[in-house]
Amino acid sequence: LQRSRGSITVVPAAASDVGGIGRLTRHPESPGMTTLASTNAFGMHEAEKGSVLDVDIVLRKTDEVMMQYGLNPVNDDTRNNGHGDGDDNDNDSYKNRLRLIKVDAEGYELRALKGLNLTKYPFQYLTIEFFPKLIQECGSDPTELLLYIHESGYRFIMSPSDAGGVYDAAVASAASSEDVKNWATRLVRKNIRNEGYHVNLFATLNHE
Repeated sequence: LQRSRGSITVVPAAASDVGGIGRLTRHPESPGMTTLASTNAFGMHEAEKGSVLDVDIVLRKTDEVMMQYGLNPVNDDTRNNGHGDGDDNDNDSYKNRLRLIKVDAEGYELRALKGLNLTKYPFQYLTIEFFPKLIQECGSDPTELLLYIHESGYRFIMSPSDAGGVYDAAVASAASSEDVKNWATRLVRKNIRNEGYHVNLFATLNHE
């Protein structure tokens, strides 16, 4: 979605790390459980021939979509918001325009995020659904997903409900990559005991 002058534009494409064409896989009794990976996990399967989901889905890198709608990447000075000689007007503009990104792609989160350079497009807040089993079914590594967010300049923060008690003090502060890796390993281990385990995670830019 792109917000401009009070309007919302729907982009008819799926966010990915590469351009191309994708196909949908879904759960027959849960339309919201739809992904671009080919998997039979949790009873999911490819769309039935002739059904409403039996369509080709255009895959686009989010970087390209951002530029299409006039949001050029920030430069090094602008990215130094509060820590350098960046233009305050540019900084304020990006802070007002790039507030929140939410990714809930049923396991496709890492590939969707890799199509967006988070250091060049610094959203203030980021939230994802972390579903280790589906992430693995989509061919991605759950630990790599959390490290990618952390190493893009974000720190994970507590949710009001503590996301079911999954945060530790180290991760909820300015954690190191090793802290995040160990935390992710514990979450994946929890998923091994309960394959349906998933949780919403929240992060904010480090300088916020």
